[in-house]
Amino acid sequence: MHYIYGVILCAFMPVIQAASLLVDDDGFASGNFSVGGTELIQMTGYLNNEFDSISHGGLTSLSTMLQYDAIWLGARGNIPMTALEIANMTAYIDTGRRVLLQAENATYFGSWNQSISQLVDGSVSSTVSTAGVTFYAQDTHVLTRWIEKPIAVGGAGKIDSYGTGTALFDGPIGGVWGDNILLMTDLNIFADNSIDFETRDNGQFSRNVAGWLATGTVVPVPAAAWLFGSALAALGWLRKRIR
Repeated sequence: MHYIYGVILCAFMPVIQAASLLVDDDGFASGNFSVGGTELIQMTGYLNNEFDSISHGGLTSLSTMLQYDAIWLGARGNIPMTALEIANMTAYIDTGRRVLLQAENATYFGSWNQSISQLVDGSVSSTVSTAGVTFYAQDTHVLTRWIEKPIAVGGAGKIDSYGTGTALFDGPIGGVWGDNILLMTDLNIFADNSIDFETRDNGQFSRNVAGWLATGTVVPVPAAAWLFGSALAALGWLRKRIR
């Protein structure tokens, strides 16, 4: 009897599963700024600490994408996303899993930024530029591990995070859309060679981003469904015994 109660209890307990990250940044103009690249050594380390597995791949197969708990989408210069990639990413985002989108600051008004802005129902601002902006996290704007009171995506939002996005910086550097999209408009914020990585809050910001990505919706474990079914069957058996 105690064994049966144990099975029932385990079935209703949360199932701990390793977090997995899919990285698509092979098309970035400078491979040094890719996950695992020489400019993102510390950021890569933070991601490795948070995720049990990190894989590089593309966005052409939704079924493959859905096997991962989060996605890191790197910038591709001025090469836009395909219609299939946009559709797959939209479907992935709709599941509640967290994604990091990187805009291309070198070609701010280019086709890449135009395409990723579609993922947040936004558009590239024609009046905002990252030029002259201080590229470090302000103390009061540093992304915390948990995002509270997210602003819903929709409407005439801008890729610079003003409008419907929750701005994380005083300048158009990054923002949260909804509760599972983090849009960064300049990759230098994560760079090891940034003079502000340690002297300011960029390093802490990078650590928090890695933690935020890894604490989103986790892909369900098939075994959990089996345990749940077993628990229901056991409960039914117990009811008959009690009668």
